[in-house]
Amino acid sequence: MSIDYLKITSITLFLDILFFIILYTRKLKILDYLFIYNAYIVHILFLTSLFYDDEIMIDISHYLLFILLFISVFIIHDVYILGVCLFLITTIQILWVIEGRCILNKNDQEFGYGKTIGICSLLFTIVMSFIIGKKQN
Repeated sequence: MSIDYLKITSITLFLDILFFIILYTRKLKILDYLFIYNAYIVHILFLTSLFYDDEIMIDISHYLLFILLFISVFIIHDVYILGVCLFLITTIQILWVIEGRCILNKNDQEFGYGKTIGICSLLFTIVMSFIIGKKQN
């Protein structure tokens, strides 16, 4: 397993721990529970695809991740879950800047990374931050 896969596996497992803590310490609404359980399903699919180095499943996980992140601002009520999502999207953007690429790609691929995706992710981060602030108050 490459160092990039170890980085992303560590981040994914850290997110899973945060979701586990939220599940058992917060009073959540049904959509919050469903979101976390769906995130776990995507993470299992993702970690399995990393283990087997299955590029098709990694790409599918990419799509599912961004769908989950995008819908989170519309369906999540708990600010801690939104905070975890904000942490993830920020971490992804930091890795893009540090590495100059998506760390899941092979050296010659550009899937999941680029100027358009970077700008959209930045705007999404701003919107998510605003929604967290609004829900917090």
